[in-house]
Amino acid sequence: MSEFAHWLKHQLEQRKISYRQFEADTNIPRSNLSRYLTKQRVPTVTSCNLIAEYFARLDAKQEKLTNTQQHNRFTVYLLHINATIMIDTKGQ
Repeated sequence: MSEFAHWLKHQLEQRKISYRQFEADTNIPRSNLSRYLTKQRVPTVTSCNLIAEYFARLDAKQEKLTNTQQHNRFTVYLLHINATIMIDTKGQ
């Protein structure tokens, strides 16, 4: 499993988010999510932003973060997503 897929799967399982819920909340099709998790597809820049924003928004709601804290969390997620994708694609 790729670094990105491992991270994404962990986030979904930890938060008990189904593929269907993820699709409804992000507008990223379940088929794309499945391809990300099986390393058949790399997320687009837009999808990376949506994924980072989604998890930052969930954190903000759960942890009662300020807008600035939520933005900082978004940035951390986006950097992590991009770093794991770079690691994954470097080996190809």
